[in-house]
Amino acid sequence: MALSQIHPDEPPPAREIEAQPNVQQRFWRCDVLDGYCRLVARWPCAMLWGVTFTTLFLTVVPFFAFGEEAVVIDLSLTSYKVRGNQIADRYESVEAAFRNGEQRLSPRRATGPTHRDLVVVVYGGFDNETVLTEDRLQQALQLERRAAQLLGDPVSSPLALLFPNYPDGAGMPIGADLQDRLRELAESLHTTIGRIADNSTAHPQFDRGFTACSTSSRLLSSTFLGVPSHMQDDVFAELETYQTNELYLAFWATFGEYFGRQRNRQVASDQVLLAGVVLTSLILMAALTRSAFIAAMGMLGILLSAGGALFLYRLFVSSWFGILNAFAFFLLLGIGCDDVFVLADTWRQATEHYGIPPDDYYSKLRYMLPRAGKAIMTTSLTTAVAFFCNAISVIPPLRLFGLFSGLMVLVDFVVSVLLLPAVLVLQHRLFGSIECFGWWQAPQADSARLLEKYIVRLWMPYLFRAAPAVLVISAVVAMASLNVALEMPSGTDFHESELFPGSHNQRRAYFGWELMGSAEQDLFDVIIVHGVEPHDNGAWNSPHSKPTVVWDRDFDPFLPEVQRFVMDLCAGLLAERSLVRSVDHCWAQDLARTLREMGQEFPSNDTDAVEEAFRQVRGLRRRGAEGGWYGVISATSTGAMLAPTAEHRWHFEHWEAFTRKWNAIAVQRGLHGASNGFHSSVFWVKMSTIENMATSCVSAVCLSTAFVAVMLTVTLQNVMLVFFATLHVIGVCLALVATLVLQGHKLGVLESLSVSLLVGLSIDYLAHLAAAYQEQPDTQTRVQKTIAAVTQFGSTVLAGAATTGLSAIFLLMGKITFFSGVGKFVITMVLLAIFAAMGPFAATLYLFGPEGRCGSLSCPRRDCQVEPERNDAADSGGNSLTNGLEVPPASSKVRVGTCAAVGLILLVGCGIRMYLSLSSGQEDQVTCPPIKEFEFTFEDYAVPSDTYDDYRCRGFDAIPPACTYYIQEVEPIIAPGLEHVVHNMILFSTARRQASCPFTCFDMPDARGVDAGWAVGMGPVRWPDGMAYALGGYRQTLQMHYRNWNLSAGLVDTRSGLRMKVAAQAPTWVLVSINVGLHPLGHLRIPPGRRNTTVYTDCAPVLTGPVKVQAFSTHAHKLGIAVVTKVLRPPSDVTGPALDIGHVGSTPRFDFNSQRMEQFPPGSQPELRPGDTIRVTCTFDSTARDRATRSGWGSDDEMCMTFIYAYPREHISSQACLTERAFEVDF
Repeated sequence: MALSQIHPDEPPPAREIEAQPNVQQRFWRCDVLDGYCRLVARWPCAMLWGVTFTTLFLTVVPFFAFGEEAVVIDLSLTSYKVRGNQIADRYESVEAAFRNGEQRLSPRRATGPTHRDLVVVVYGGFDNETVLTEDRLQQALQLERRAAQLLGDPVSSPLALLFPNYPDGAGMPIGADLQDRLRELAESLHTTIGRIADNSTAHPQFDRGFTACSTSSRLLSSTFLGVPSHMQDDVFAELETYQTNELYLAFWATFGEYFGRQRNRQVASDQVLLAGVVLTSLILMAALTRSAFIAAMGMLGILLSAGGALFLYRLFVSSWFGILNAFAFFLLLGIGCDDVFVLADTWRQATEHYGIPPDDYYSKLRYMLPRAGKAIMTTSLTTAVAFFCNAISVIPPLRLFGLFSGLMVLVDFVVSVLLLPAVLVLQHRLFGSIECFGWWQAPQADSARLLEKYIVRLWMPYLFRAAPAVLVISAVVAMASLNVALEMPSGTDFHESELFPGSHNQRRAYFGWELMGSAEQDLFDVIIVHGVEPHDNGAWNSPHSKPTVVWDRDFDPFLPEVQRFVMDLCAGLLAERSLVRSVDHCWAQDLARTLREMGQEFPSNDTDAVEEAFRQVRGLRRRGAEGGWYGVISATSTGAMLAPTAEHRWHFEHWEAFTRKWNAIAVQRGLHGASNGFHSSVFWVKMSTIENMATSCVSAVCLSTAFVAVMLTVTLQNVMLVFFATLHVIGVCLALVATLVLQGHKLGVLESLSVSLLVGLSIDYLAHLAAAYQEQPDTQTRVQKTIAAVTQFGSTVLAGAATTGLSAIFLLMGKITFFSGVGKFVITMVLLAIFAAMGPFAATLYLFGPEGRCGSLSCPRRDCQVEPERNDAADSGGNSLTNGLEVPPASSKVRVGTCAAVGLILLVGCGIRMYLSLSSGQEDQVTCPPIKEFEFTFEDYAVPSDTYDDYRCRGFDAIPPACTYYIQEVEPIIAPGLEHVVHNMILFSTARRQASCPFTCFDMPDARGVDAGWAVGMGPVRWPDGMAYALGGYRQTLQMHYRNWNLSAGLVDTRSGLRMKVAAQAPTWVLVSINVGLHPLGHLRIPPGRRNTTVYTDCAPVLTGPVKVQAFSTHAHKLGIAVVTKVLRPPSDVTGPALDIGHVGSTPRFDFNSQRMEQFPPGSQPELRPGDTIRVTCTFDSTARDRATRSGWGSDDEMCMTFIYAYPREHISSQACLTERAFEVDF
């Protein structure tokens, strides 16, 4: 029968309906419902076509109105970063300044068809074991030769260092010779500057664990020049296929555009799986509704809902469309199919259970819409509100995903209510009597489906008999889940390679990058900015929105006071040894050097000279066309790029404290334009993103739970049902999060998304049963209501769960881990939610469901629901399916006992969680062993005979964690025969574990402070009674400087180092060392052939109160002949010169071969006050040199510094006060 054969003017068959008493008073919405039912019953075709064409029109409107900007598709993860908080505002404002200013931090990348990116090729084992075996090295060489045929000869290769006849494999050392060669390589490559051999542009060639202590490396890497960009796709696609039976080959290009293209292609390819999801949903809907027509029209409604939601999203929210928005369509499939099942099953049950004739469309619609419509309205509103709660996220893609998903759910509800009733009427008119279209026999009175019979006749009796046990076990599981779920660790930065499985090239390449970063690459940069206001005025609803810069016009670098302030700030940066590895560029220091080269003073108020110097200063940037300048100070921090989020947070807080302190100093000096400085780093943004993933999802869960409870209260109007449903929602959420924790997940992007969706997805099935329970007459018992609710929607929720779960199987087939992870999450969530609804929640209603008006709100029920004619069985709550089913109610003892048991379990579980939380918040009581002496020594180290100066470090874990000891005496240990070779030793603290075998270290890597030191000529150091130096809180590393004057061979350090006598009890005064003077890598040039070259440095230590100087030790190298350390104190009259208070550590006749520490006699210790400046003046004699000498670590280089030991430590904020430049004294 064709659609044109239906006569819309024919009235439907009429049937008298007996209304409930509360419908005797008509409400306007009842009239609307009556009119809508008559309209659909009379003109279903018009309703179907009207809804379809209206929604289609709305779908295409954005594409005609906005053209190419209708939808901006972004499949990358670069937009998944925090926006809108203080950290993000600072970063975005700096980016805006760089875009609008005249200069940039880095040069633009060269582009063009012939441009070549460097390609780093990595060879690794499938078993993740070392590749430095004879067989695997030969396999790596085989892979490298094949790669060279595509990429050309490598720029650098570790294999060239192992194969004498490279690229031929002959002559490779084997056995002990191979191990000796590897140790030699480890010695030559392991430096703190970077482990890059032969070529400074090459990537590190071995992993971090490759040292002389352990000659194993899980990876090797070679660097190639690469191929032109237009050939990359073909060449790289072939390169991905290269492997041997034990090794794989992975690679990455320096700028990674190929990876972006590959990711987009793979994401687009996996989107095809959505077609499988749609097809599976269509087949399941057809099978479960027994109608291909209802399934097809239901799927059409879902697709139309997506189009309508896209119209609203584009018109009122954003044009940005990311990978999460595509996932929202999958969620819509599950929710839309569930709505189809609810409407179709209620339509069918009107005939099968209550005997309404199949062709009485009006009566069936009047029965269906109040029940099914209210049910899907309840679930749609609660789900949409839960999704909308993600709008609080400060990560724009998550926020936009929540808004888009919520709109899709609401539009689907509207489309379902308008479209599907007409579809159900047309189904019966067109195919009700044609079995080949309807597949099975049409619904008949007093009939039921097999699944419904199973649920009602088999499942419910067993469930109700075991209801107390079910609730007790569920309570135990919920409390166990609570304690497991709250242990979920925070995630790390989500890299785009994690979109791919572990066997994919991108995943392996990123794994290699993580393992093979050198020491310099580990540390991230931080900048301090003046002249820019930290505001992000970009569009809140567009992750790609670029803000415009807002200049701080109060900042004026032409003022001499500002120039001096920034110079002092840079000196303060160098003093923060625990935060700053080096100051890469400070515009005030560059300005001082440039002005002096121009013959000007610094600071200068000569505007013309300063402006001319500004053009040569790095770090000062022009504000674009409008003129003016803003300043950027760049520093390398001590924070590791791959460090945990907690360590990044520690660094951020200390940088924040440093910046606030100097802003306050600017205010004290009256420099309000310099008091608005702020620090920024891309790693702060990553840190904040990871932290906000956790806080946003937790906030979204809490907020959505609260809003869902409110929506359930409005729709159900019964607080007991709302309480039970909310309690089970929380239980489902806890169980799923606990499942994620047990599977080893961390709270990353996928996990945060999953947790934030839990409430919205888990409430669906519970709300259906709760709504069905509430719709039963008040005269029924809780047992009758529960049976009726499960009878009405039990098979419906099972059908919806089956459709969603089976459709999710297609997502497991995706190569993109995001899709497969979502598939696992959806399947787990569906299983938990359907179990909670059909198990514990149904058991709860059976035992404790409200009867009569219990729990109902005082407002009267103003529904338009009607009931069909009822027989005696129906009056008692039965129907054709439940007639004859006898389920006795639970006794009062059982109900009270179950309630007490469940309440006790919940109280005990929450109490355990509270106890664990309080225990973890307190510091563990650690019993420190009674150690009285520590020794930090080198053992059996062969001193090189081919170099004069050898700097070696060795790490120690001698101090138990959380223990602090106090050094009372330091004694040097010198191995026999090395009395004139061991030149100096420094024991310093480090946060990270250092190698336990000696490794090259010209500086002090990861130093957090100096614990002890010794230099040639010094004897034991003993502190007076009541004074000691603290040791603990960090790991220790001993730096040894060997000076092999005669290049003697055969020197072996059998046991040299430092012995310390310590006490466990804190003394009266704890000493702190302050290192003042010139940074070892600072700017110093001593001309050759001079008898007297004198330089000085000025630095103000960071003090919070007066301190006493107990001891000092001056330090220079072979050219040093005098080191004088004075204190300059600001006068009471700010216009007068600084007052020379006296020396705090001077050696007028310095001898490099006889250095010592000197202590001030009791009562004569000099005092340092906040604001004092320490001037270190060094005199050098270079008459024996025929070349210039510069600062550095070697004995033939020079240093100029003094170690000051002062107390109390509470007044000392920094242990370093080093400057980058020494100024020469003119005589």
